[in-house]
Amino acid sequence: MNSRITRFPVLVLAVFFFAAGAAGNSATVESTADEDPPVKIFEEDPDEFKKGMPILDKNIIIDVHEDGSYTESVHLRFHCYGWTSGGMISILGVKDRDDPLPTIETARIHRKKGADEDFRDYELVESSISAYGDFYTSDVSVSVKLPNLEEDDELELEFRFEHSPQSDFPGAFCAQIPILGDFLVKKAAWTIRYPASMPMRFRQLGFESDAVEGKAGDLRTYSITLKRLNHFDWHVYGMPDSRSIYPYLLVTSENDWERYGLWKAEQYRKHGTVTPEIQALVDDLTRGLTDVDDKAAALYRYVTDKVQYFGIYLDKCGFVPHDAEEVFRKKFGDCKDKTVLFITMLLAAGIKGVPASVDAGSYYWSDRDFPMLFQFNHIITYVPEGVRKKWYDPVDAPAAVTTLPTMDLGRPALVCFDEGPKFIDTPPLDRDSWKRTSAATVTIAGEGSMRVESEQVFYGSLGIRRIEFLRSNTQERIDENIRSRIFSRALNPELVSFEILSDLEGGLPLKTRTVYTSDEHVQRAGDRMLFRIPYGGYNVHEGLTDRTFPLVLSPLHYTASIDIEIPEGWRLKEIPESIEEEHPFGGFRFAYTRRKGGLHVNAEAWVSAVEVGRDTLDEDHIGIGELERFRRFEQNLAREQRTCFVIER
Repeated sequence: MNSRITRFPVLVLAVFFFAAGAAGNSATVESTADEDPPVKIFEEDPDEFKKGMPILDKNIIIDVHEDGSYTESVHLRFHCYGWTSGGMISILGVKDRDDPLPTIETARIHRKKGADEDFRDYELVESSISAYGDFYTSDVSVSVKLPNLEEDDELELEFRFEHSPQSDFPGAFCAQIPILGDFLVKKAAWTIRYPASMPMRFRQLGFESDAVEGKAGDLRTYSITLKRLNHFDWHVYGMPDSRSIYPYLLVTSENDWERYGLWKAEQYRKHGTVTPEIQALVDDLTRGLTDVDDKAAALYRYVTDKVQYFGIYLDKCGFVPHDAEEVFRKKFGDCKDKTVLFITMLLAAGIKGVPASVDAGSYYWSDRDFPMLFQFNHIITYVPEGVRKKWYDPVDAPAAVTTLPTMDLGRPALVCFDEGPKFIDTPPLDRDSWKRTSAATVTIAGEGSMRVESEQVFYGSLGIRRIEFLRSNTQERIDENIRSRIFSRALNPELVSFEILSDLEGGLPLKTRTVYTSDEHVQRAGDRMLFRIPYGGYNVHEGLTDRTFPLVLSPLHYTASIDIEIPEGWRLKEIPESIEEEHPFGGFRFAYTRRKGGLHVNAEAWVSAVEVGRDTLDEDHIGIGELERFRRFEQNLAREQRTCFVIER
């Protein structure tokens, strides 16, 4: 969808072991008063090593050079508990596509004989180093074949990576260093050495350490020794972005955003030349239009409809766009490419477009005072002259001409003006960003059959998604999708018709009409019939218990106005009381009114884009936490949507 900046030093190491007869050869190490306890990944874990070959010592040194390139030396020492029958050890990392493979500097065993220690170098003939991955980064596997070992043997490995500069952004070094993988270590330390002319700033997320700053000749140093990690546990859904909760050491050479913003603006000027072909097309697309918003909308529709999103990060194109002329000619590109073409076409129409960096689609920490390229993963366009709309995402669908997609809303955007960058917030992400309204008539016949006629109106990103689905699929696929939707509302329904009531090329709102029947949804027994209103509104989450992180909610807003028509000679036995519930995270309303020949229902449910904090109750579970309130809210809403009505003669 967009070109995420995923490049970081090869410091998260997953270790895999394959050995004959290794099952059950685990051992427990108990720390003594004379030993440091192992670092614990989770607060609940006991102070003991897990199965396999626990790391006794992990030491990583990063040497940063003035051009932004860096060298990384990784030193690991494992305890070989139980791995007496040998096997293969593989250590995984990540490197840039153009960087060389790492080299093994040391591979040897330490075997104690009484008070002495015997060092035996490995034969590296059976070791291997390989890389595999996409166009931009590659996973690296460093494998070493193990000999037969003794119980107290220790394995020492040291390998070295050479990394090219992280981007064309000159003289910059920004690193988001993962601290640990999914294993325990006895001791872990990192040292970063860098030129004094390249002052660094550091920030720790999700872990505690002893940090020391110093000098080594003409270099400055920053060293940390890990003390403990914060608790980390995944849940099924609604997680905060992993970059905001996983333990990282953040490093940046930038004091502010000025240099990066000016550099980014220069890239879009340099690659945004208006060619005669582009000018001719822009003149044709905007002929007869005088309004800035109308011109921008016409050009936006062309870029989103005629230029396919496709990312191939060759050369230095992780940060820098291709030439607008090349994108225009080839008719494909990623977010940077489509943005540079859109900005160039705006320029040809006499309109100023400005590139804006955002972190799209995630709830990630964003620190305006700690400049890092990794805070952003997407580029959109800001049009200062716009009246009805100032923001455009050329990666999105043509129908998004009136709004931004949900992934871009409520984000701080670094807008890179020619005179310098400025943070401007994109429009808020509210419940109407994903909104659907419906007006339905439900007719129940005397024999118990049901007919539903429903007109629906879609707004925001929900409407955009539906428009694109309807534009790009066959009628057979559309009917299949509609059938799956009505099956979630009624028992064994039969689709009668589906109509699109608005112009798909005209943008939002989208209006549709659906008619379906069911002979089984209404249950009849003699002179009584039982039925449930087919809302098709809010889907309740499951499995919200025992979360260790807040629940991140995506916004939605659903309203329904429903007329229930019952057969002549029948009457509603009783109707429930109207109900209303509202919280900071969302709410619902259901109002029931008797009418001649039936019942009228007004229903509304909404959820805001917020974080629901995890419950922090006392030991006796006294009180109600925020997450428990959300659970009860969803239970009440689900119960109301399942309310059954009885009609009788």
